[in-house]
Amino acid sequence: MKEPILDIGCGKDANLVRLLRMNGFQAYGMDRSVETTEYTTKANWFEFSLRPNDWGTVFSHMAFSNHFGHHLLRKDGDYRAYMLKFIEILQSLKVGGTFIFSPPIPFLEEAMENDSNYRVVRYEEQTAAVTRLRG
Repeated sequence: MKEPILDIGCGKDANLVRLLRMNGFQAYGMDRSVETTEYTTKANWFEFSLRPNDWGTVFSHMAFSNHFGHHLLRKDGDYRAYMLKFIEILQSLKVGGTFIFSPPIPFLEEAMENDSNYRVVRYEEQTAAVTRLRG
């Protein structure tokens, strides 16, 4: 994993962040239910601005995919805002950085297959990873 690492929607206990840090990784988490510490931020990840070229790896287990899917299926859902957040997350990656999310969002991955700036990989239909290849 390329560092630094960000866990979007890390949960109140930030378990993945703590595990990664215990193993020497530069890892951080963000969630509206986590207490702010030196490596966690209490914030709504959807409203938090990510700087370009900042992260080596971004994780989102359930947070991004579930919220996106929810808004995509609702008649009054704001799926465009989630598309923009997806683009912001990808742009926040350093070259060689990866956004790993679960569950996958098949139409997003398929739409990116011909984009030479990114490589999309799916793992056992449970997780998707988008790696930034170019700046």
